[in-house]
Amino acid sequence: MAPIQSKALQVNLEETAVDRVEFHPRFLPLRRAVKGYRGVEGALNHLLFELHHPYMNWAAVIPEFRSFTLGQLHLLLRSPEARECLDVCLSTFEELALRAPKEEQKREAVDGWLALLEKVVRTWPGEPRHLVEVAAAAVARLVESPELLTAAAVSYHSPVALLMELARRGEG
Repeated sequence: MAPIQSKALQVNLEETAVDRVEFHPRFLPLRRAVKGYRGVEGALNHLLFELHHPYMNWAAVIPEFRSFTLGQLHLLLRSPEARECLDVCLSTFEELALRAPKEEQKREAVDGWLALLEKVVRTWPGEPRHLVEVAAAAVARLVESPELLTAAAVSYHSPVALLMELARRGEG
């Protein structure tokens, strides 16, 4: 690797460098769900590091979180803590949407939230009532936040179809 030529860049990198961060305990169900899958564990640990980093790279963390949650959903839903895993993922998307500094990033986080919820509705392996409980709580949080609701309204291609499917699953 070539040495850094800019003194200002070198100082900035030194000031923002972080070797370790503390993960919030709410992420423990995710860590337990992927335990034993070394590659997935590593990806989750990297993602949690980025989520907890004091200088979060917003352009990277939102798409990485979306990719992880959608790609590893099968592991999360097979976990004995599937409901907790889903709640953590949905609430993290909500938090990202509320904290993101740019409108485009807010919409991207809400779009990830809706994409995750849609995939869960289509693949939920357990009791439909458990899905409805988790999804209803998440939708209630979305509706209670004008900022999230606005981002959702302009972000996703078909929230009505998603809600209709969720209602249908709740009847079963």
